Amino acid sequence: GEEFRAKGANVQLGPGMNVARVANNGRNFEYMSGEDPYLGSVMVPAAIEGIQSQGIIANAKHFINNNQETNRYGDNAVVDERTMMEIYMPPFESAVKN
Repeated sequence: GEEFRAKGANVQLGPGMNVARVANNGRNFEYMSGEDPYLGSVMVPAAIEGIQSQGIIANAKHFINNNQETNRYGDNAVVDERTMMEIYMPPFESAVKN
């Protein structure tokens, strides 16, 4: 947040919350969760609080289950509800609740 404020920005595009599923996804470096949804659910709210404590808007991203770059505009992520709720949802849910 502090760096963005110094640049005169008012929004930071982050934190990235997706759980790394595809090893060669070009955006894995952005995601706070790595492969651990619990880790993301703990780290994401702290990152948002830190960013917003500097008067910067945190834009938590990307869409849930948007974790594949190949054919990203035509791909259909088919994930059963249990997997989505237990693996992919925790960082997103925590960002909203905390």
